[in-house]
Amino acid sequence: MKQAETAKIRNVAFVAHGSAGKTTLAEAMVFCAGGTTRQGRVEDGSTIFDFDEDEVRRQISISASMAWCEWKGSKLNLVDTPGFAVFLGDARSVLRVVDGAVVVVGATDGVKVQTEKVWSYAADNQLARAIYLSKMDRERADFLRALEDVRKNLSAKAVPVQVPVGHEAGFVGVVDLVRMRALRFTPDGNGKPTEEDVPDALRELADAQRAALVEAVAEADDQLLEKYLESGELSDEEVRQGLIQATREQKLFPVLCGAPARNVAVTPLLDFLVDVFPSPLDRPPVEGAD
Repeated sequence: MKQAETAKIRNVAFVAHGSAGKTTLAEAMVFCAGGTTRQGRVEDGSTIFDFDEDEVRRQISISASMAWCEWKGSKLNLVDTPGFAVFLGDARSVLRVVDGAVVVVGATDGVKVQTEKVWSYAADNQLARAIYLSKMDRERADFLRALEDVRKNLSAKAVPVQVPVGHEAGFVGVVDLVRMRALRFTPDGNGKPTEEDVPDALRELADAQRAALVEAVAEADDQLLEKYLESGELSDEEVRQGLIQATREQKLFPVLCGAPARNVAVTPLLDFLVDVFPSPLDRPPVEGAD
C-alpha cells in the first residue's frame, strides 16, 4: 500500500499469558485482511509470526514479532508478544511504543497470572485496551464465566460489545451490541460474515448486555449521561461515539470474542480496531527522561 496517513495507522500489541491464542489471532487477522494467501498454524510451525527455529519447535512465541495488514483504508501494525514469564521483557518493551493492546483470554481457562502482569504493564503506559475471549469453539468455553473472571482479575470496567452466537463446537458468530445485528460465519473459514437479525434465543442476553453497554458508555460522558437519564436510551451512533471516547480514555474496556483458528469473529475485531482504537495522533508524546 502507499504510505499511510498517520490518522489511519493502528499500532496494536497482542498480549496475554502463554498459549492463550495471541499468535493464532494475529495470524487470522492478517489472513482475513488479505495480507497473506494462506493461514499459518502454530501447530504446524507455519505462522508468519513464529519464524524462529526454537519457536517452531516449542510452538510458543519467544520474542516479539510484527506483521501488518490493510483494512478499510487503514494500516494495522500488529505486534505479537511472548506470554511466558521468562520472555515478558519483550512484551513490556512493546507496550511502551504501541497505541493500544488486545488482551487475549482463553474462554476455557480464563485469566492467568502473566495476563495480569501484561495488563498492569499496559495500564502503566495508559493504553487503550480491548479484551478478546478466544477459543470460543472449544469444549468448556463459557463466555459469561470468562467475562466474570476478567472483571474479577483485570477490571470491573470490562464491558461486552459482543455476545456469542452458539456454544462450544456450535459457536458460529457474534451479536454486535452496538448495532444489535448478528454476524454469522460459514464453516469454510473464509472469515466473511452474513448479517442477520438477533436470534430469538439470544434476545434476552443481547438486550441485557446492550443495556449494560449503553449505561457504561453514558457514565463515561456527561452529555450522554444527561440524555440517557432523560430518555433511558442512546442512539446507535451515540453509543458508537461514546464507545470510542470511553475506550481511548480507558473509562471502559470492550470485550469481544471469537474462534480465530476457524476465522469466526475475526473480521469484527479488525473493524473494531479501525473504528475505535487510537491512532498515533490520539496519543500524547512520549516524554524522555534525563
